[in-house]
Amino acid sequence: MKRLFTLILFISIFASMSCKHEDPTYPMKIYVKLENTEAPVPNSKIVIPPVTKQEDTTYITTNESGVASYTFKLPAIIELHAFSPDYTMAGEVMVRLKEDETVVKTIYIK
Repeated sequence: MKRLFTLILFISIFASMSCKHEDPTYPMKIYVKLENTEAPVPNSKIVIPPVTKQEDTTYITTNESGVASYTFKLPAIIELHAFSPDYTMAGEVMVRLKEDETVVKTIYIK
C-alpha cells in the first residue's frame, strides 16, 4: 500500500510540475540617438502601435540614457516612431519581436 501511495504521489507531483506553462513574452529595448552624432536623446517619446484591435497606441519615454524598454504579449512586426522631447526631430525603425528574447534596436532621429 505504501508503494502505491508513493507512486501516486510521485506521478501527481510530476504532472503538476509539467503542467505549469508560462505565457511567452516579447521584450524589446530601444535606444534613441541623434543621427549625426549618435548621442543618446533622453526623454524622447516612442510611439508603439497596437498589435491587436483591442489595444490602444502606447507611448513610452526614454530614460536619461536615451533607452526605453517594453514587453509585448504577442508576436509582431511593428514600426516604431521616436520624437525628440520638443518634437523637432523624428525617426523610425522596424522591429520583429522574438519569443522570450529581448530585441535591441536603435532609432536614429534627425
